Amino acid sequence: MSKIGPNQPCPCGSGKKYKKCCFMTGGLPVASPRKQRQVARPRSYEEIAAEIPDTSPYGIARDVQEEVLEAGHWPGDRPIMMCEVAELSTDEILNRLSGLGIDISQEQFVAAARGKRSAWELSRLWRSSIPGDRPRDHDFAALAICQLWKRWCPDPPSMEMVDDWMAEGYECLEDGDTASACEHWWKVWQVLRGWLTPEMRTFASAESA
Repeated sequence: MSKIGPNQPCPCGSGKKYKKCCFMTGGLPVASPRKQRQVARPRSYEEIAAEIPDTSPYGIARDVQEEVLEAGHWPGDRPIMMCEVAELSTDEILNRLSGLGIDISQEQFVAAARGKRSAWELSRLWRSSIPGDRPRDHDFAALAICQLWKRWCPDPPSMEMVDDWMAEGYECLEDGDTASACEHWWKVWQVLRGWLTPEMRTFASAESA
């Protein structure tokens, strides 16, 4: 039986892409929804991204947020959304992280972020203390670290900040504001240009850097 790709219509008949429907709640890409495996708990953004080529956990989090905001609901236990974490004050974020056993100061954070590009990757440094069977806690901690990067050391910007600017540019374009879209994408290019080196002669070499 042929497998269902992440961008194909979901076999459950919802009309949504498979990656934004049953795949998010634990279904495997098989031809019939009756054959889909259901897991005992929701999966983390990281677990989902690991099964979709060329997709980041932060990108999955953005997909989920768009789906929830558009539909107004989410099947089953809804994951933590990016906007929910962004609405928290820094003290609230730190208190919730402390409840997960993650205690961190701004000085420690800035030192740990030095020389890195991805806040999500940085979050693994602290998320290692969270049990693996608590996906919502992992998702919150990762999104919290992404948010703290924006607040505590926005220069240089993280890969997640660049991803936000790309998405904001597309939103401006959809609204017919081409000038603002180009402003966002110009910021993206200024960052990416700094990451490129003369040794990067192919797209593959640039992506692996």
